[in-house]
Parts: sequence; C-alpha cells; structure tokens
Amino acid sequence: MSTPVKAFVSAGSLVLVVLVVVLVFWRSTNNSGSDAPSDNNSAVQNPASGSAEVVFPVDVAIARKGDLVKRLATTGTLRARREVQIVARVGGNIIAVPVQNGDYVRAGQLLLRTDDTEYRLALERATTALLGAQIEFKSMISYDPTVVLDSSTTGSDSSQRTSRPWR
Repeated sequence: MSTPVKAFVSAGSLVLVVLVVVLVFWRSTNNSGSDAPSDNNSAVQNPASGSAEVVFPVDVAIARKGDLVKRLATTGTLRARREVQIVARVGGNIIAVPVQNGDYVRAGQLLLRTDDTEYRLALERATTALLGAQIEFKSMISYDPTVVLDSSTTGSDSSQRTSRPWR
C-alpha cells in the first residue's frame, strides 16, 4: 500500500470511531424520543413538556420527631470486651455461689464461698503450736545455767537455789 492510501484509511477509521462515539452519547442522553424510562436512576421524561427534561420519582413525607428504628437479623458470636480467668488460691468444696451467670460484678466482689472447716482447724492447731513454742522460748530465755536447784537440803524450803559455776 502506498503512503497516501494508508493516510486515507487511518483518517477514515478515526472519523468512523468518532462518529460511533458521538452517536452512542447522543442516543444515551436523548433517549431517541421514546417514552420508556432510561437506565439512569429510574428517571422518566416529562410527557407534559416536549423537552428532554428528566423527572425523578420522589416520596414525600411530613417531618416529625421520633425514634429511628432499624432492625438487622444476623447470626454471629458475641465476645466480652474483657475476659477474666478465675483461679482459686485454695481447694475445697463450694458451699455458696452468690452471683448468677451473666451478672455484673465489681473488683473484689465475692463470687463463691468454699468450705473452710479444714482451714479453721489447721489455724487452731497452728495457734496452739505457736503458743507452746512461745512458752518454751520464754522459759529458755529466763533459764540461768549458773543457778541450780539444791535437793540436798531438808526443810520446809526444799527449792533453795545455790549458785554453782558452770563447767
């Protein structure tokens, strides 16, 4: 092909493409005189006026105060904002649970009560052992190894103390 023929073919192709684009644009905006609604948001032409005026359907309502209620039905899993793991410091039988599942609780609130009979008995045994140890400790402090009870003396005062040096 010669150069002038190539230029003529490419110019003709360009003109043809421009014409197709203009025709499509004009057809979509003018709606070619039909009374059918176009695809842009259910707009219709006003048959009363002969112009290409576009009219959109509108719902009219009186404004009033009220609650806006929207409902959405869905399924899912709810999670608490904060979760806490509860671990007992001691073991035992649970005798009371003063809160129910789903109740709001505060920090330090009693959640359950365990049987403390074993712990009370252990406390009493430990208190008794402590008292015995304190008595023994006081007797050791007050003991003077240089003072010995003399049992050789007879008489009314048999607990007479004699001083003997420690060897």
